[in-house]
Amino acid sequence: MQASIHRGPGIYIVTLTNEHLISVNADRPAIAERCIKVNREHCKFGKALNLQTRRGNYFKTFGAEQVQFHPIAAVDQPEAIEALLALRLLPFRIRGSTGRPNEWLSGITPLEVEAEVLAALKSCGRPYTSLGRVRLS
Repeated sequence: MQASIHRGPGIYIVTLTNEHLISVNADRPAIAERCIKVNREHCKFGKALNLQTRRGNYFKTFGAEQVQFHPIAAVDQPEAIEALLALRLLPFRIRGSTGRPNEWLSGITPLEVEAEVLAALKSCGRPYTSLGRVRLS
């Protein structure tokens, strides 16, 4: 049984445990093959209006046994922090076939991404509640 997590808005990091590459749209067969593919070498930052629901989305795409979902902070307007993170992490963002940078990252550890998330939260001055730290198994 999966542990309950914050149901409100916030910022998260997701990591995977699989060694083989899986499409970020594996749950959508019509487009899966033309999308970027990720494994445990990658991590992703993002925002969600409901962190628990967002975790479930990753379970559907990659399988619950492959997903490590790390809620970092509860914040009322996560969009602003996500935009700031997108800029700060641009050098690590994987580019898809269109050349557009994705929120999946390569060449940076989840702990380094967590540090960037916390720095972005502090620099923007928005109130937030810490939800925990990245734990890798």
